[in-house]
Amino acid sequence: GINAEYGGVMSKLFILLVLFLTLSIAQNYSWDYLLFVQQWPGTVCSGHCTPTDWTIHGLWPNRNDGSWPSYCPGPSFSLSNISSLVPTMKILWPDLEENNDDTFWSHEWNKHGTCAMTDLPLDTQYNFFNATLKLRQSVNILKALSINGITPGKSYTTAHIHQAIQSSIGFDPTLDCRSGNLQEIRLCVSKSLKFVNCQGLTDSCPTTVNYPALH
Repeated sequence: GINAEYGGVMSKLFILLVLFLTLSIAQNYSWDYLLFVQQWPGTVCSGHCTPTDWTIHGLWPNRNDGSWPSYCPGPSFSLSNISSLVPTMKILWPDLEENNDDTFWSHEWNKHGTCAMTDLPLDTQYNFFNATLKLRQSVNILKALSINGITPGKSYTTAHIHQAIQSSIGFDPTLDCRSGNLQEIRLCVSKSLKFVNCQGLTDSCPTTVNYPALH
């Protein structure tokens, strides 16, 4: 009767809904490139900070439409998986805000690393963190800026900063600021872990920014 017909229709709708949600979720884990993000201690540290160089914030899967996946299915962070990398990570990837490295690394893995796992070179926690460290070791932001006359404690145009990074490293970055202070320099990276020019990203900075001296 009508109830059976109604029930049949509802079960089909339910199946379609489940299928739609499954496809939507699968789609939400996709990404096109990575943002390799470095941060400046002079801007990020609230108190005294040990690092005197640009440090890693993270390696973030991103999409060409400006969205990004996060908290994808994957294993939980375990420090034992990256124990051999920890001495280097404490230098190049410290937690500048809370001074709690383990929690910071766990956050970066759970939010971004789990999504990066679909890329073969980043398919384990060790590979994700190790690849990010290698990216950091292949570019020297501090030197790229200083050899182009950009040193901490002064203000510069974002155009000058873009030009300095592009001429020294070979690729145009995206800049991120906090209250007019240069906070992050973000470089785009392909799935084969090669630097590429960022497309369609805009700076979150005024045209002239302060490059704060270290505390």
